[in-house]
Amino acid sequence: DFTVSANDSAFVRFTANRAAVIGPLAFPQFHDDLHSGMTLLTASDTHTFSSSLVGTYRVSFSRMALFAESPSDLTSPQYTLVPGRWIGIINIGGLQPLGTTNYTPNDARMNTFTYSGDMFYTKGRHNFKFGALLSHQQLYTLGSGNARGSVTFSNPSSFLQGQTSTYTGLTPNSKYDRTYHYNTYGLYVQDDFRVLPSFTLNLGLRY
Repeated sequence: DFTVSANDSAFVRFTANRAAVIGPLAFPQFHDDLHSGMTLLTASDTHTFSSSLVGTYRVSFSRMALFAESPSDLTSPQYTLVPGRWIGIINIGGLQPLGTTNYTPNDARMNTFTYSGDMFYTKGRHNFKFGALLSHQQLYTLGSGNARGSVTFSNPSSFLQGQTSTYTGLTPNSKYDRTYHYNTYGLYVQDDFRVLPSFTLNLGLRY
């Protein structure tokens, strides 16, 4: 927080957080690697135009990220259910599933840029407030169920004989990632009208 001038005061806030978790699975050859991160940066300035008119302006950036992976040292072609991918999930009736987590790899990142301004004007029994907000989002996602495939055997005997009940897998060379860009807008105007010393009307419109 700092004072720019007699009519301006500002602040800058920065927050960052990182986390990593290793989640064990049913068999020691497999585990989940989970990573997440958050970064927030905000700058704001409050300007006094006069004793009855004050404006506040803000700009901010935020980034949220989540990444999940289930690595495996079983990389030979005979272990893969989808060509070029790590081993998927092998379900055997009556036993614990064998393999990696079905929703990995998973990668999600969102960047948000926000610009906003608010004005406060006092005149007689009226306290006017009005402002606007513009937000731009950049979203990237990578991930899909069954990217590595899954196969089901009804029981251990079927497994030993190679008799599958079901097989599920995405088509090789499928596109797993998506990118989205979009904007949101907001406007509002409000009047806190003091009708009586003990009675105030809050009138306004928000979009």
